[in-house]
Amino acid sequence: MMHGVHIGGQRAGAFLELVRGIDPGRVLLVGVDVAKATWYVVAADLLGEVVVDGVRLPADRAGLAECERLIAAARSRLGAEVVVVGVEAAGHHHQTLVGHLSDRGELVVRLLNPAQVAAVRKQQGNRRRKTDWLDAAAVCELLARGEGSPVHADGSPAGALRPLWSGRKDLVDARGRLRQQAGALVDCLWPGFSATDKQAGVTPVLSSPFDTKAGRVVVGLLAEGWTPGRIAATGPAELRQIFAACGCRLSGPLAGRLIARAAAALPAHLAATAGKPATWPPCSVRWTPSRARSPGWRPRWCRCWPAPRAPSSPRSAGCPR
Repeated sequence: MMHGVHIGGQRAGAFLELVRGIDPGRVLLVGVDVAKATWYVVAADLLGEVVVDGVRLPADRAGLAECERLIAAARSRLGAEVVVVGVEAAGHHHQTLVGHLSDRGELVVRLLNPAQVAAVRKQQGNRRRKTDWLDAAAVCELLARGEGSPVHADGSPAGALRPLWSGRKDLVDARGRLRQQAGALVDCLWPGFSATDKQAGVTPVLSSPFDTKAGRVVVGLLAEGWTPGRIAATGPAELRQIFAACGCRLSGPLAGRLIARAAAALPAHLAATAGKPATWPPCSVRWTPSRARSPGWRPRWCRCWPAPRAPSSPRSAGCPR
């Protein structure tokens, strides 16, 4: 049998030590529901009696000052010995408020998980009702149970870099997801373009559709409405000139392999491309080397191009630069 352990867990045990021997009516619990533009504040004592019955504050300097004034007034009214402020996590919107409140040494600041707040509302029979008052009141109830994560202020250089590292990680993750989505779309438009199977003797013509200049040109052509069949019908010399117009030097052997792979590719099917980002339909105004060599040449507008993007450069005729 374990002794000295609170039935509510370590956090509840720590909260019990914090308020042990204090009159419950002199423990102030403040719940804050955070939004992008406002904060909603509800305060109660440990017995559950409401002290501040819901005040909406702007999320600015004046709002922070008013929040501190409300807490000070409620503390004075109760003669509170302990003030615990709970803030419901809301993406990054809560971080600045939590930081300013944590700087006030007389406040005990706790961070609440939104899933816990939703669970309390459900227990109260308000699963389908979500209001700022209910959320802030649920935060107060969680504080009374000893829930909430302590907020640790870290003034070390590593602590200062942690938000920057976290932000960079989010950007890298988002880039990775976009890269996967773009790769899947390329595979739908040109099935097997980046396929690799050493046992079957299948190797990609290009090492990567995104990390090589030639690969990015191919992706741009597919985005402009080109198909593997159209690339296969293009001669090596013409294909090299198209790539050259896009700033990419394509060797003759590579152009031949690219055309051969396009000729052998499985045609794209509507079942795979339906619902994907729309590509432009094949245009009757084809890019030709003679046109590109003409001084001052610009492709004329074609009705298959969207009006807001009327072409003004060789890109509009198939050059993805």
